[in-house]
Amino acid sequence: MEGLQQATPVSENDRRTIVTIVNSLSPTSMPLNEFVAWRSGHLPDERHIVISLAPAPSKGSGIEFPATVEVIPGAGDAASFRREVKAALRRLASSSSRAVVHAHHPRSGALFQSTRLASGRRIPVLFSVHNMFSRYPPATRVLSSFNCLRSDHVSFVSHAAFDAFPAAFRRLRPTAFSVIPNGVDLERVDATLAKVSGSGPDRVADRGRFELVNVGKFTQQKGHDFMLEVLQRVPGVGLTLVGDGSQRRRIEKRVRDEGLADRVRFTGLVPRETVYAELLAADLFVSPALWEGLPIAVLEAMALGRPMLLSDIQPHREIQLAGPDLPLLPFDLEAWTAAIDDCMARSAESLSAEGLANRRTVESTFTLARMHEGYTDLYDMLIQRGSGPG
Repeated sequence: MEGLQQATPVSENDRRTIVTIVNSLSPTSMPLNEFVAWRSGHLPDERHIVISLAPAPSKGSGIEFPATVEVIPGAGDAASFRREVKAALRRLASSSSRAVVHAHHPRSGALFQSTRLASGRRIPVLFSVHNMFSRYPPATRVLSSFNCLRSDHVSFVSHAAFDAFPAAFRRLRPTAFSVIPNGVDLERVDATLAKVSGSGPDRVADRGRFELVNVGKFTQQKGHDFMLEVLQRVPGVGLTLVGDGSQRRRIEKRVRDEGLADRVRFTGLVPRETVYAELLAADLFVSPALWEGLPIAVLEAMALGRPMLLSDIQPHREIQLAGPDLPLLPFDLEAWTAAIDDCMARSAESLSAEGLANRRTVESTFTLARMHEGYTDLYDMLIQRGSGPG
């Protein structure tokens, strides 16, 4: 895998070592971008081991890490993943490293937990819940529950995600949960802004056809069907859909069948900087998501100074608490149509002012620096306390 490097063996020193467990390695992965990449760049004394269940993506993926990060791609099967986990645990057990495991996904996290139990290696484990437990498929709920029971601590990316978690778990282990809201890498956002000619947090897209943009996986969660229904009611408006997913082909077919092909553009999976460029090229960010954890795409669009319309769901309300002018809409076609018409009638200066207010909300509340202050405290607490349920 291009850009992946082997780290100096962890036994050479006793720096804090974070073992990140993920399902796969992807240039758009939040655990890789917002956790490993950011911490390795800002906390050079840390060491990182990333163990992936899935194989490495093809060359040219754009994933690059410094020498303090060791990436161990899997072969896509449980047996090889368990072997890599056991080897990593043996190395950590024989070193003086101050280590903690951070599992981000139910499936790979559960495989790690079962391997840890079988090996007898005791190391503190943090499991993060990135979405709404109540919306998980049944099998994912089982895996997530297993992770929550076997981990030393569980973190949630929003109060909404915490509230959606079964109360029985919270009563069983009331001190084992924390809420650490997601954050945005403002340095990365601003580096992209600096590369775009004439851009800045107050930039409004060049006018012509009024353009909407949405960023997200093509799944039921993101509300693509609802957005297409809205688009039918606002002629002359374009829509760019950034991302990929299991329902993309169905949505593409619907776009063709309904005569929207000249108004809807699909980018597929693109590098993060390209995502930012798409956000900057649109007039209005839209997200009619049915549910979220705490959406990074929304926060990044805010950091880029984009005006937006969002669905009225609890995670979006949580963001609105910090930015009270953030417009939230019910799942009502007339309400969305009227809101888009209103945005089209407004001046560029008015939309720009709204975008700047969104940027200030991120700066005050939703930065990666602030987020990682919470995680650093949590890692150190777990390391000091040692392993519990394992």
